[in-house]
Amino acid sequence: MTYQHTGWHSLGKAIATAMLGLFVAACSTGDRQIMTATTPVSFTQGTSIAVMPFENLTNSEEAGQVASYLAVSALRTNSSLAVQSESNVAQTYDSLNSQSTATTAVGTHNAVSARQLGEILGVKYVLTGSVSEYGYQYGLREEPSVSINMRLIDIATGTVVWSASSGIVGQGTFARDSVSIIAQRLVNQMVANMIQSTN
Repeated sequence: MTYQHTGWHSLGKAIATAMLGLFVAACSTGDRQIMTATTPVSFTQGTSIAVMPFENLTNSEEAGQVASYLAVSALRTNSSLAVQSESNVAQTYDSLNSQSTATTAVGTHNAVSARQLGEILGVKYVLTGSVSEYGYQYGLREEPSVSINMRLIDIATGTVVWSASSGIVGQGTFARDSVSIIAQRLVNQMVANMIQSTN
């Protein structure tokens, strides 16, 4: 009887150890991410920038808005740039959009150009972009997945001076990363790449 109890106890410990090992392995793999980006821009302290509402190419209604708000937060936290307030940008964007006779879907930029917005706001740069994936890859682990493109426009010339495209797949099952959490990580990394050469 003692032998049987010891056997079950050992088996239980073995299963627990195996489960712990599986959990650690799942957590240690981290995010799977791909990023392509051009050379970072060298900014001077206090350079003005506005974040245009991101274009939403997903089925998630709030994806574009979430991404642009995350970009504003990342810029304010991790740079010395002078970031225009979201309400000021949104008000100006909505005003320009309503004046346009072009028919556009919500969140698209066909009616309002980044340069036009930047000139009215009086900023040096406008950061804009699009969200092409924002949700879960359903399957065994239901992993959160986000894909974002960003472009930095120099208002004086109207040219794209920096661009990046990145996709990230977070951890499912054990870590239970949410889409918003990995979106924040992705945006932070992309903005850090852009401002790497900030003086």
